[in-house]
Amino acid sequence: MIKKRTTIYLDENLVKVLKLRSIQADQSVSEYISRVVSQDMAEEQQDLQDVQAVLNEPTVSFNEALKILKIKDDV
Repeated sequence: MIKKRTTIYLDENLVKVLKLRSIQADQSVSEYISRVVSQDMAEEQQDLQDVQAVLNEPTVSFNEALKILKIKDDV
């Protein structure tokens, strides 16, 4: 994988937390941030796929759902 250097500006307290977390993970701050961002992006991609799957599902009216569930519609 080709890596590209970039500069980001973070709150001082966030930098301290990132340093501590990277030490706990036995990674450099750069490696830690890269891993966390990659995981977040993968989760976001999965969320988008899940939403798309729901959008592709057939719709059922409320009354049809009641019939499927065998519930009387006088609820």
